[in-house]
Amino acid sequence: THSLQVAIPPLGSSTVELVVEQLLKQRLHEVQFEIPLFPNEDIDNIVFDLTVEDTDGEPVDFHVDLMVPGVYDERVNSTSNTPVHLDIPDARQYDIPKVVRGKYSPGKLPDKGLLYSDGTCFEHFFHPSSLDPMPRNFVFVVDVSNSMNGDKIVSAKKALNVFISSLNPEDTFTIQTFGHKGTVHLWGSGPGTAKEKQEANQFLDRTMTSSKYYDGGTNLHEAFLEGLLRAKNSAEVSDDNVATLLIMISDGYASRGETNRVKIAEHVYELNEEGTVKIFPLGFQGSADMILLDAIALMNGGVSTAILKGQDDFDEQIVNFLDREIGTVLMSNVNVEYSGVGEAVNVYGETQTLFPVLADGYEVVVRGLIADSDGDKSL
Repeated sequence: THSLQVAIPPLGSSTVELVVEQLLKQRLHEVQFEIPLFPNEDIDNIVFDLTVEDTDGEPVDFHVDLMVPGVYDERVNSTSNTPVHLDIPDARQYDIPKVVRGKYSPGKLPDKGLLYSDGTCFEHFFHPSSLDPMPRNFVFVVDVSNSMNGDKIVSAKKALNVFISSLNPEDTFTIQTFGHKGTVHLWGSGPGTAKEKQEANQFLDRTMTSSKYYDGGTNLHEAFLEGLLRAKNSAEVSDDNVATLLIMISDGYASRGETNRVKIAEHVYELNEEGTVKIFPLGFQGSADMILLDAIALMNGGVSTAILKGQDDFDEQIVNFLDREIGTVLMSNVNVEYSGVGEAVNVYGETQTLFPVLADGYEVVVRGLIADSDGDKSL
């Protein structure tokens, strides 16, 4: 939320021009955007025009999530490249959202990417679509403590069965369940071949549906560290072109062993300080310690997500997240550096330049400033 102060004379009016810049990037072959529409004040009139153009300047099909009865209905105005025009003379009578959200599918980037500059700022877009997928080492760490009993454990098992069935023979995977201690039961590791997939499914059926394994307490500390050690051991015997990934599914706070979330996050990072293993935690909304899971993901090159109530089925959310983030890994440990620009030009103030995992359907986007050698921020 940003504040804006405007002086309006008595019985007068003022015009405010608000320029919004966003650094948008492609996710799963789509670019999502948000545009401010309605301020936190009552206003009489809204005029809104929206067009979407690709990098070549041509209009592209787009979709906006906007429902204002009598004004705009997204069900009627489905995906197209037709500009959106809203002219609402009496805006007070409508329930108008403060933000318009939308998405579009961009065209294919050149293999070398695209670089834009206005003389002071640059934007670099890169998507290595021609690369073959990387082999992956997976360690699936699954909470089987008492609070997971019921829909949660059934959904986790179903989701893992689905995702494991999609693995390739060059992939390897391990399944570790945990509860009051870091490892309750263990399967693997093994390659992503039909025989091992079947054995893993039988393991999940056997160890994750029987109540005798739902021991009280959640030892997140030991679970992360033991899973991390297994992942690092897999990485040590693998080629350099293999991505090593730890997936955690849990619904609880640390209640056994070390329970201080700061110490847990620190210990996980210290063991993985070189960044060999990328950690992707999933937590059930309302019961998982998402502060801890978010921190561990951020500190270890991964992405976290909450498994939401009232959305798609739990198992669908888990599978969609895994497919989206690590279903097809094209590159790992991508470090973007700008060199050879010339002695007279300096590049500084870049946004994110290290990308731990780049999956298919995503792109690298870096923005920064350029200046000549005497400090003048222009070329």
